[in-house]
Amino acid sequence: MGSRVVLFGGRLLGTDELSNEMHVLETGLMRWKTIKVKGEPPCARHSHAATAENGDLFIFGGEAEHELYLNDMHVFRPKEMSWITPRCHGVPPPPQKDAAMATSGTRLFVVSSKMPRVYSFDTGSAPIAAIAC
Repeated sequence: MGSRVVLFGGRLLGTDELSNEMHVLETGLMRWKTIKVKGEPPCARHSHAATAENGDLFIFGGEAEHELYLNDMHVFRPKEMSWITPRCHGVPPPPQKDAAMATSGTRLFVVSSKMPRVYSFDTGSAPIAAIAC
């Protein structure tokens, strides 16, 4: 995202502990830092999909504690350093880990070898607080 690499969550090396922290690599300085954010962050998870679109970071699904697969969508807004959880309308993808997500215009696409079809989210049809699935 610009001159920064943003890292969210994951499994802590050598443990079963999951994280929901945000880390940023400032590429000009090649220095990592943990950032404090506003809003309710997604629960700790790993194997989630992520993509950036129009300056925002979108997080979908993944695996939480106790092998719970997720199908939620969260948006991190770097300008405000805050999380929002949009209301998704329509039929969401099934709970999923190891999915991939990409963007084209105002559409986000989620795909996985375990899903029967490609799912899309239209981020341009309404304010980001309400995403059409």
